[in-house]
Amino acid sequence: MRLKFTIGLIVLVISCTPIFAQMTAEEWFNSGIAFYNQGKTNEAIQAWDRAIEINSQYTDAWYNKGAALDNLGKHNEAIQAYDKAIEIDPQYAKAWYGKGTALDDLGKYNETIRAIDKAIAIDSPET
Repeated sequence: MRLKFTIGLIVLVISCTPIFAQMTAEEWFNSGIAFYNQGKTNEAIQAWDRAIEINSQYTDAWYNKGAALDNLGKHNEAIQAYDKAIEIDPQYAKAWYGKGTALDDLGKYNETIRAIDKAIAIDSPET
């Protein structure tokens, strides 16, 4: 509990510090990647949220947020993030696939198949 509070406090201080207030959406996105690679999933989500605050059309931030939420078992929230990425770019195959895996985790198999089929149709090489 104490560690989570300390990490949360650090993230809060960082986000209030002028240099971090000047960070771009891409810099926040990359910070999220770094946090995630360190196993700091909640902090990664917070960084991706900052990227999204700056650029609400940042599909990769929405996708990564969805993947992190899915890994935390927050499947419905993950689907919402994937849906936002898909709304911005309906041809974003990774978001369709991520949505499919989250739907699968919820036992929604027919919806899973539709989402995965969409990802395959987008990402398939031309025949």
